[in-house]
Amino acid sequence: NLRFPLVCKSVEACSTSSSHDMAVAWDGPSLEAAIRPPLVVQRWTNHGGVVHKVYVIDSAAHITRKPSLRDLHPPDGPLLRFNSQHPPPHLFPPLDLPSAGPTAPLCALV
Repeated sequence: NLRFPLVCKSVEACSTSSSHDMAVAWDGPSLEAAIRPPLVVQRWTNHGGVVHKVYVIDSAAHITRKPSLRDLHPPDGPLLRFNSQHPPPHLFPPLDLPSAGPTAPLCALV
């Protein structure tokens, strides 16, 4: 029940040459050409070029803002390939982080 565009990611974990290869596919043929299986396929949602990673250490939750792929629109297709560890700068907008640093505790877990 997925609709295009779709983001495709390798299921491989860190430390392999292709573990950070990703692609955004806009149609069926580009999806087939995206990344060799096995892979994870998710619906692409524009998100303003920022992702929030949540970490829990002891009883404190931390959120880190990370730069991400810029918002995409159909002329960017049919297939956009990139490596998330070495992204092309024109696809990742600059991220204005607070001077206190990218990680700050948000709450204590109960």
